Amino acid sequence: MENNEKFKYSYSAPTQDETREIENIRKQYLPLSNRQKKYEELKNLDKKVRLTPLIIFALIGIVCVLIFGSGMVMVLELHKLIAGIILSVLGALSLLGDYFLYRFLVKKFKEKYAKRILEISEELLNEKDK
Repeated sequence: MENNEKFKYSYSAPTQDETREIENIRKQYLPLSNRQKKYEELKNLDKKVRLTPLIIFALIGIVCVLIFGSGMVMVLELHKLIAGIILSVLGALSLLGDYFLYRFLVKKFKEKYAKRILEISEELLNEKDK
């Protein structure tokens, strides 16, 4: 009886796409360099400056639209003309005020974080030049 079983082994190197994906996954688990930490801090501060006022603006805007809509319901469905008009005008004026509040908040957040954002960006730009 002859045993013709042979062991076959084949190896193929990862493709470029697989290599890139492996490296990206690996990078997520490596400790961040000082430059990367600064870059992440810069991105987070910029996001905070832009998104916080926007979120506040959106939330207040939703409440104002609900107030406006409630006034319209009072006028059209409940036939409470005076109270409905007052509520609708209050909601509409609040929406107008919300826009100015948004602009004010953006300005204040920029003032609050500008110094740190400029410091970090200067450090990162100076490191690049070296």
